[in-house]
Amino acid sequence: MIEFLTHIVLPIVKALFLPFDLVLGWITIFGSIGALVAVGALTGVAVNLFQKYCSNQTLLGRRRADLDKLKLLMSAAKQEKDTDKIARLSSLTGQISSKYALESLKPALYSVPVLCILAMWVGARLCFEPVRPGDVVETIATFEDGASGFAHVVPNEGLTFDGAAIMPVTVPKSASADAAKSPQALWKIRAEKTGDHTLLIRHGDDHYTVQLPVYAKAGHPPEQAAVFRTESPSRDRLLSLEFKLHEPVESAWWNLKMQGMGIYLLASLAFGLALRRVMGIQ
Repeated sequence: MIEFLTHIVLPIVKALFLPFDLVLGWITIFGSIGALVAVGALTGVAVNLFQKYCSNQTLLGRRRADLDKLKLLMSAAKQEKDTDKIARLSSLTGQISSKYALESLKPALYSVPVLCILAMWVGARLCFEPVRPGDVVETIATFEDGASGFAHVVPNEGLTFDGAAIMPVTVPKSASADAAKSPQALWKIRAEKTGDHTLLIRHGDDHYTVQLPVYAKAGHPPEQAAVFRTESPSRDRLLSLEFKLHEPVESAWWNLKMQGMGIYLLASLAFGLALRRVMGIQ
């Protein structure tokens, strides 16, 4: 299952990110938080456009009017304590309500898959700060249980080390007794100048590369994690590489404890509800 997710699903998702990179990549000029709010606003607009033009608004309007009239009749029947009339009106209200809901949900058939990919794009591109010249990025390489020896980062013109380049592959002292203890090697990589730099790591006879883009302004963060394999026959190889990236906001109640994604969701909801009335959507 992990192999399927790593080698099939993940490449497909990355390929689906390309249209969003082309259409929305410029939005990073507003900064991390500004970009999250802007994409949230665009999401709210898009959802309302789907709702307006992919559903029968005339039919929905008539059904809404019928439901409003039935509500008045139901109120009168309750005052008269006419149980038979209440039962008939309740049945009719239920039928119209279900048809109203089905018609209003039709746009979801078109919008939900796109919105799911967009949310994943926001998580990957906007929920972490881009790397700037002078930033130090903590880099963690995780190995299989049988790995040992040393791993080192090959010098790069745009990337230097805040510490040693050669690190031992060992189980971290901070690993809890109950946790799975995987050997790791840790580096602190300093970004010296802008550019799309390649970080090259060697362990034994193997070498691994990941991209570490550095921007003076705007731009997007590197991929937070690169998975090279889930297991090997020798059980002593490098599994993954993770960058500890800065987030634009800390977890708080006002962002639903979801950091940047919380800002995006709140902006989408706020603009979506506000524009619904402005655009006259049923």
